[in-house]
Amino acid sequence: MTEPARIVGYGSLTSAEGLGRDLAGVLDARPLWLQARRAFAKPAQRSGCLAMDLALGAPVLEAGARAPDGEAPRCQGLVLTVAADAAPRLARREGYPAGCWERLVAWARPRTLAEALLELAEASGDLLAYRRELAARAGAYPLEQVHYLPHPVRVAGEAPAVVFVAPAPRRTGVPEAESIKADYPRLRPLGLEEVFRCAPEVYPPFAPDRQARYVELCLRAAAHGVWVGDLVRGPLDAAHPTAALLRRWRARPTALEEERAALRQAVPALRGGGYAERFVPDLEEALGRSGLWQGTADGPGEDRFVGGSLGS
Repeated sequence: MTEPARIVGYGSLTSAEGLGRDLAGVLDARPLWLQARRAFAKPAQRSGCLAMDLALGAPVLEAGARAPDGEAPRCQGLVLTVAADAAPRLARREGYPAGCWERLVAWARPRTLAEALLELAEASGDLLAYRRELAARAGAYPLEQVHYLPHPVRVAGEAPAVVFVAPAPRRTGVPEAESIKADYPRLRPLGLEEVFRCAPEVYPPFAPDRQARYVELCLRAAAHGVWVGDLVRGPLDAAHPTAALLRRWRARPTALEEERAALRQAVPALRGGGYAERFVPDLEEALGRSGLWQGTADGPGEDRFVGGSLGS
């Protein structure tokens, strides 16, 4: 019997709304600190917006329940326990072929896929070598372009997990397919305060409405106390497309309460007292820990939304 998969989400996979239909396959979820920087940096599969990506310089991502010390790069996401039969669909959603995922799972047995990938990465030595070994075990790659590739996550004191990362051009390790990023040579990582302004220059298919929706799916993680302050490197201008969303949330947090309820009710391990054990039980405290806004007034009736402190 195949074990459930532990998969790390750091973008739209961090909210119930963002998980969408894939939420039904999630058995457990909890916050996890990742030792990496994230940004809007990868063309989405359906075009129109830049999706989240991690800056990964080694084949293994380091993670743990506590934030990294010192000046180490960090962001926070969720580690999801996903039913074995639902994991290939989630991989396909991330742009990784379900058939490749299933062949990797078969190769890994009796280990979990995360355990096998961690061993492979440690033996490979560097990022590109790991991806070449990964491609050799995943079999024929059926797509013309590479979106995300699975990498192992070494979780301090816990079982390893898998995270999807988008490779740079000429760094896929897949002989027959190039990175989707190669189509846009001016592409660079963007923070929330600049993505709507700069994306049209570096990514011509950019559609503001699609980007706004994707941003919302990512920022809904704030409802659970997940730190998203790293995405906002400075105050958002009042005219910024996301500023209106945040003002609505602040004035009427119904959508955020519904987000919390959706995750709590859909994920078996979070029902009963499970949610309160893993997440911040109070919405106001959760928003404070998220780093999304400080609640300081720029003027009468206005809130300034900025990236805040790391919290605890």
